[in-house]
Amino acid sequence: MPARFGGLEFSVPQQIDLLLEIARGCGSTGWVCEGRITGAWVIRLFPDQAREEVYAGGTARVSGGFTPSVGTLVPTEGDYLLDGTWHFTTGCHGADWNLTATNLLHHLAGPGRTPAHPDPSSRRRPRAARRPGRPPTAPRRRRTEPAPPHERAELRGQGGYAVQLAKEATHTLFTASGASAIQRSLPTQRFFHDVQGISTHAMMTPDANLEV
Repeated sequence: MPARFGGLEFSVPQQIDLLLEIARGCGSTGWVCEGRITGAWVIRLFPDQAREEVYAGGTARVSGGFTPSVGTLVPTEGDYLLDGTWHFTTGCHGADWNLTATNLLHHLAGPGRTPAHPDPSSRRRPRAARRPGRPPTAPRRRRTEPAPPHERAELRGQGGYAVQLAKEATHTLFTASGASAIQRSLPTQRFFHDVQGISTHAMMTPDANLEV
C-alpha cells in the first residue's frame, strides 16, 4: 500500500521475503497474504478516486480473482450498476473489498446515461472493486508496460516447476509417514493438503504451466 496512505510500500523482493517467512509457519496463511498483497497492488492501478476510497482506512484488505462470471456492469446516471455472481476468491471472507471481472455493457445504458468517472482502461473487461507472490532478471521497462509473452511464459514455467517439486517432496514425506499421517493433529497431512490444493490452481498447475 502506498506510504501516503499509511502503507509500508515494500519493494517486490521485500514482499517476497515477508511472504516466505509467513509461509514457513503456515502455507495457507502465506497464500492468503499473497492474495491480499496482490489485491492491494492492483488498487494502485485505479483512478485517484478509487484509491482514496479503498485506502482511506489505513489498511487494504482486498481479495479478488478474474475467473469467468455471469456478471454485468451497466452505466447509470453518474454511476454503474453491478449485478451477477462470482466464484469464491482467496481471502474474501475477511476482506473489506473484492476485485471482480465483468462485462461493461454500454448498449444497456440508455440515452444520456454516462458514468461520472469513466475509466478508459476498463472499456472491455473492467475490474471493479466492491465491498462484501523471485522473478528472473529482465530489462527495466515502464511500470505500465506489460511483460513480453516470452517472459510471462518463463515465469509460468518456473512457477509450475516449483510447485511440481513441492508436490513430489510432500508426497514422498506423506507416504513415508505411514497411516498416522492422516491425523488432523499432525502437520504432515496439512502440508500434503496445502500443496495438493495449490497444484490445482489455474496459475500454479504444473501440467498447464510447463506446456506454456
